[in-house]
Amino acid sequence: MPEFYFVYLLLPLACCHHCQLLRRQGIILAFISFGVLCIASLTLHAWFTLSKDSLDTCGQWFRLDALSGYHMIVMAIVFCMSSLYGRHYFDREISEGKFTVIAARWYGSLWFASLAAMTLVLVLDTSA
Repeated sequence: MPEFYFVYLLLPLACCHHCQLLRRQGIILAFISFGVLCIASLTLHAWFTLSKDSLDTCGQWFRLDALSGYHMIVMAIVFCMSSLYGRHYFDREISEGKFTVIAARWYGSLWFASLAAMTLVLVLDTSA
C-alpha cells in the first residue's frame, strides 16, 4: 500500500487549490470541515490497517509506524474540532463584512497546507 502516503499528502494540497476556486466564505468554511473529515477518515483507516506493522516506501523515505499513526490521529482530531468550530467562529466577521472571500480562500489554503506539512513531518523516516 505505498500509494497511501501520496494520497494522504496530496489530498490536503488538492484541497488547498480547491479553496482558491470557491466563491463564498460559508462554502469555503464548510469545505474545510468536509476536507478535514475526509482526511481524518483516511487517517483512522491507515492506523487500523497498519497499527500491527510499519510500512516503508519510496526507498524508505516515508515510514508509518504505530507511534506516527497515533500522532496523526491526535492531529486529525484537533484539526476536525478546530475546523468545525471555525465554521461558527467566523459567522460574525462574515456578517460584518470583515472576513472577505479572499481572506477565506487564504485561510482555507493555509489550513490545508499546515495539515500537509505536519503530516509530512510525521511520515518522513528520519532514523536513517
